Amino acid sequence: MDQERPAHANNGSTTVVVDSREPEEIRFALLDAGVDFDIRLLPDGDVMLVAPSGFVVGIERKTVADFLASIADGRLDGQVARGCTTYGLFIIALEGTWSILNQDAYDGPEKDPKGPFIKAGGRKRAWRASSFWAKLLSIQRQNANLYLLPTPS
Repeated sequence: MDQERPAHANNGSTTVVVDSREPEEIRFALLDAGVDFDIRLLPDGDVMLVAPSGFVVGIERKTVADFLASIADGRLDGQVARGCTTYGLFIIALEGTWSILNQDAYDGPEKDPKGPFIKAGGRKRAWRASSFWAKLLSIQRQNANLYLLPTPS
């Protein structure tokens, strides 16, 4: 595996590296939590954790809306494949909330009798719940770990 090593020895503790393209609020949250971290341009993912043993974990943060957009434009499959190759463990952290709407409660343009929909971030576009869960399953089959992190809207 192409596990990137940290620029310095981690002295028996886990090294945290944040991608330089991540928003400042992520860095501020880590600082507020007392986490020491480096900032670097990462080849894949948004955060890299390097254990004292050298085992490397990559984390890709996605809002639910970005996750759905990544499915639609095809980015997600490539990101998962690269992350699983680059890191010993690759995690996708889904942030945010979504609603599963019964067909009767949904009045959007995609109204279809085939079942419930998932709507994220107040966007007008909704996804069939079965499509959403099928994509989650396909990610797990690629040996990526998926964590759902509900966050306030």
